[in-house]
Amino acid sequence: ERNISIDPNIAMGVPGNFAPGAQIRLKEGSGQQLIRKNENYKDLDITEWIMGDFPKGYSLFALNDALAQAIGGITAHWRDDYKNKVMLYIGPGTGLGGAVIKIGDDPLDLSIIGDGHIYDIIVEIRGQEWVAENVLSGRGLLERTGKVAKALSERDDYWHQHQGEIHDCGDCIRSIVMNIQNQSVKKTCKTNHWSHEDQGVASQLSMILLGGSIGTQGRLGTYLYEQCNQLPGLHVIQPNDPVSNALIGAVIIKKL
Repeated sequence: ERNISIDPNIAMGVPGNFAPGAQIRLKEGSGQQLIRKNENYKDLDITEWIMGDFPKGYSLFALNDALAQAIGGITAHWRDDYKNKVMLYIGPGTGLGGAVIKIGDDPLDLSIIGDGHIYDIIVEIRGQEWVAENVLSGRGLLERTGKVAKALSERDDYWHQHQGEIHDCGDCIRSIVMNIQNQSVKKTCKTNHWSHEDQGVASQLSMILLGGSIGTQGRLGTYLYEQCNQLPGLHVIQPNDPVSNALIGAVIIKKL
């Protein structure tokens, strides 16, 4: 038998809009990422609910799971020419994760811009306004096509049958990027709007990190990567292990 020591300080990536720290107080609009798209929470504290089964003496540091993937992805794919750049993380999975990060001189010199969330950005697709996550996410694709994202990627008949909805995902990425670059980001929840200063920094983006279970796998992941690469002046990174990146990011952000 071996004695194993477990660090009582837990770093946890959780969906939802909240400030990183020891408490998870969900901001308005988080219900769309957690349970139902029309569910809203205002300053709901779910820390005790999550920590209820942990032994006494354990402490929590929680952060948004997309932010963890973004920071871990920067570290895992670090190159010196990333210095002093602004990176947009786009992470379509069950929902649409996002983060905007200003990179400094090394992988630990990072500034998180605004709340970073992109799921609630209003985009224009085929002349109609949409909430980004209702188009570019597993939930959005399921609601619009009746098929899960993995099936759309793997089956030729589904892929060809739902080209319209798949192309909308590429248009959604273009609209998100254009809105950020033009400093015209509008969100469904007024409390989640980015400040004029944050929009100014975010507009300088020159890198995209494409993550999430949809953005890194299968035919959909390849399609989205190709769409991102068509955006002028942007360097695109597509990690192959978003789960490991999230674990790395959770540890790093606790030190920031």
